Amino acid sequence: MLVKSPKYRKSISGSQIRLLELLFKFRFVSVPLVSEWLAKDKSTIYERLLVLVEQGYVQKTYDSTYRLPPKPASYSLAAKGIRHLRDNNAEDRYSELALKNMYKNRSASVGLVDYSLDLFKLCLQLRNQYPDTFHIFTKSEMTRFDDFVRPLPDLYLKRIETNRDIQKTAADDISQGYVLETLQPGIFTWILKKRIKAHQTLAEGFEDEFGYSYPTLLFICGNLSTEQRIQKIVEHAFLDYKIWTTTMERLTSSEIKIWRDEWDEDEVLLRGL
Repeated sequence: MLVKSPKYRKSISGSQIRLLELLFKFRFVSVPLVSEWLAKDKSTIYERLLVLVEQGYVQKTYDSTYRLPPKPASYSLAAKGIRHLRDNNAEDRYSELALKNMYKNRSASVGLVDYSLDLFKLCLQLRNQYPDTFHIFTKSEMTRFDDFVRPLPDLYLKRIETNRDIQKTAADDISQGYVLETLQPGIFTWILKKRIKAHQTLAEGFEDEFGYSYPTLLFICGNLSTEQRIQKIVEHAFLDYKIWTTTMERLTSSEIKIWRDEWDEDEVLLRGL
């Protein structure tokens, strides 16, 4: 493939800033994922990232372990890119704590890189399944807000309000937002209970600036066994928020109605967001 030489600029362009913002949002990205997110050709994204790498704003990670099985190179903010966002943060869009943590990008574990890329893939899937429905916020973006449980959930989905939504009543059961967490197979039950309790503690008396109640908690379970354990935990619990669950198998299907919000063993009813 013919690769163009980087075109150096004295000042950073709008398209470059957009890439830096994506790197802040997802922490680690790859060319195929950014290409799909921005609906741009892969060669265009590759060239733009190459320029940012050469200019010192972005760092590229690729080694021999990426060959089997084949994996694309990953990209993250370098120190110069972090400083650029920090110094151009008039509206406090970028959390100082999140930016500080990104100085550790170079020494990040393979697990953290893979987690970040998997979360990027999940965001793409959610955006494709529910087009023009949600603003999707990642941990980096949630860090500056106190309204989220700690440790932070994986994602926050804030519904984009339409005239149809505004006209709905509370009885229509449409949530203004969802906090989403992924659960690995084999997670200990006591950890599940502790996490559900942490959300309940925050949900008690919760009301945001617009008067909405605590967001619905979405659990993506690694397997059916984990989902069933959550069902048993919340079946007779008194919670100030709702819990919906799905499995990785249902998530990767082409169905829209994949979320379980009732725990009737005789009849499994699934719904969409």
